[in-house]
Amino acid sequence: MWSVDECLRVVRGNLGEGFDHLCSIESLEVYRYPVLGWVVLVSSTRLPTGQKMKVVKVEPVFLLFSGFTSRRRAETITSLSSAPDEENLGTMLYEAELDEGDEVAGVLPPWPNTYYVIGQVNGVAFDLGVHINPNDEELKKLLLEAYLKWLGERDTRKHKHKLTKPKTEPEHRTGDGTESKT
Repeated sequence: MWSVDECLRVVRGNLGEGFDHLCSIESLEVYRYPVLGWVVLVSSTRLPTGQKMKVVKVEPVFLLFSGFTSRRRAETITSLSSAPDEENLGTMLYEAELDEGDEVAGVLPPWPNTYYVIGQVNGVAFDLGVHINPNDEELKKLLLEAYLKWLGERDTRKHKHKLTKPKTEPEHRTGDGTESKT
């Protein structure tokens, strides 16, 4: 469950002092995209014993608007999306990177009230996966939990310089080209 105290503990433990501003939620947005269908993929994998095994996975197809590009995975791994072909608006282009050896085995129709959900917390985007009859409050809780988990990840530490709060003191140039704080 999200709490400011828990967030501060995670941020200070992972990023150190000076990052408390990350626990102040200034914006929280949830976007839902109807699942248009499902693509069935079959791939082969080799077990440690040398035997080959077939794996079947099902990925959602959804319309993702081009203005939203940066996503982080929170719950499920989904790799297929579609975007309108701007020259032929009646057709769809699949923007999917299939793994080597993946074969499309078929397409299934959509399940009613199924949505692919993406959210943003303070401008950081998260991929929340597929949900049936999503409840806004539950999605917000899931989004905050994904944000908290992300704040505590080792990979987030690598980007500390991007997460620092901008200086609030105005800086002025002196006549010799150096900066002085007022």
